[in-house]
Amino acid sequence: MNPNAHHHLFAAAAAAAAEMGRVIRAQRKGAGSVFRSHTHHRKGPARFRSLDFGERNGYLKGVVTEIIHDPGRGAPLARVTFRHPFRYQLQKELFIAAEGIYTGQFVYCGRKASLMVGNVLPLRSIPEGAVVCNVEHHVGDRGVLARASGDYAIVISHNPDNGTSRLAILNRIAHYEPYVLVRSLIITWTVRYRVVPSIVVVSSSVRLKIDR
Repeated sequence: MNPNAHHHLFAAAAAAAAEMGRVIRAQRKGAGSVFRSHTHHRKGPARFRSLDFGERNGYLKGVVTEIIHDPGRGAPLARVTFRHPFRYQLQKELFIAAEGIYTGQFVYCGRKASLMVGNVLPLRSIPEGAVVCNVEHHVGDRGVLARASGDYAIVISHNPDNGTSRLAILNRIAHYEPYVLVRSLIITWTVRYRVVPSIVVVSSSVRLKIDR
């Protein structure tokens, strides 16, 4: 092939690449066709502890051992160490770091935990107006909502009559049934929570109501 032809092909490819849009960061760290995310450097999934007897009935105490950066994630992570409730060993969990969390801070998770930044409480234990993150959608899913960097949810109201809560998540309102079960982490008062509900079967769907 003529060397000039190679030059023209290269120039045409460069011009086409210049006309194409730039791949933004959100696309690069996802499962897109242009770029495959390198996940082998990631620290692990950021989520709450598995729900157990200690969190349902009291609280567990942990300590933030380090604040780390996870490649591909905008929000920093906090490595929290707990004592195993039944064995002589330590449990290490990765939490999404709420604003204000620091190394050496004690973190309390459970129904009887205090209302402090970084603690995890049941939704019904969180007052209206509190700002939370990493909210569970179903009991024990360990947090799926309001997890991105700078993202949060606001507790709007609790309705004990029908066992529901309302959360404002950016530009939408989320309804929870029941507001007792799901956990969340407190930012400006961010918490995580869980409570044991009674289950009422309505036709083929399952509705959760508050235990009284």
